[in-house]
Amino acid sequence: MELYIGGFAQGKLEYVKCRYNENQKTEKLFVKVIDCADSHYKKMLLETECDVLILNHLHLWVRDLLDEGMEEEKIQTTILSWIKSNPDAIVICDELGNGIVPIKKQERIWREQTGRLMIELAKQAERVERILCGLGQRLK
Repeated sequence: MELYIGGFAQGKLEYVKCRYNENQKTEKLFVKVIDCADSHYKKMLLETECDVLILNHLHLWVRDLLDEGMEEEKIQTTILSWIKSNPDAIVICDELGNGIVPIKKQERIWREQTGRLMIELAKQAERVERILCGLGQRLK
């Protein structure tokens, strides 16, 4: 698994796609993007047959699970279980904790849950990169 993080609109998905397009010069790969910003992404989470699987906007999946009333501990278990069943997935997530602390409790919980999940994913990942202005900075 690879993890790519960065602020909103910093070019994370484009960066990852370009990285894998470089590899396609030697072989043709079927790249599938599951975007958690799309309303039908949960169906797509079950259909993961491809050469390169990219899960974009992971933080929105966390928010959806919180909004559905899922317990905080179960959220991490659910997502880590999906990652375990898709060990070669490329995960892209916005950094949420580098700004003003939200007034709403639910927003604070969302940021905290996403942050805790990112810590665990970073531990498990073979590669971790932060993207800023479309440029990658390898962290691991």
